[in-house]
Amino acid sequence: MSYTLQALVTDIGAALQLGLTMRALPDGRAIIPLVDELRAKHGLPYHPLLDEDAGLPTVLAAFCAALSQSIDAPIAYVEAEFFGGAGTQASVVWEQGHVTFGPEVSDHAINHALRVLGVRPSGDQDEFDALMLGTYRETEAWLATRS
Repeated sequence: MSYTLQALVTDIGAALQLGLTMRALPDGRAIIPLVDELRAKHGLPYHPLLDEDAGLPTVLAAFCAALSQSIDAPIAYVEAEFFGGAGTQASVVWEQGHVTFGPEVSDHAINHALRVLGVRPSGDQDEFDALMLGTYRETEAWLATRS
């Protein structure tokens, strides 16, 4: 089975201020899926941090920095790609227009970014599970499916 994710995660109030299509998550958070249409509109690349040679593209950094300047909360850019159990994750966090974490590419990059946002899991969950980011296997499904 495969799993892909490319999204922004922030507080739900901040996400509402941005005016981008989002879905509510547990713990007062929201996900803004970077679906094909949104990436095309803003010229954002697909999973650039997972490309070992790409680094953080200027267009993605500028987009996220601008969004973070317009809200009063940190915003995390997250991406992941897995197939048959193998894969990796990447993340960067911005606040007030500046990178405050990352970029990180590792097996736990998303959890690390979510910790920076203040996500605190309970029990045996990690941050990823606490926000139910495994609900859908593809980024586009976050907007195609309504719960």
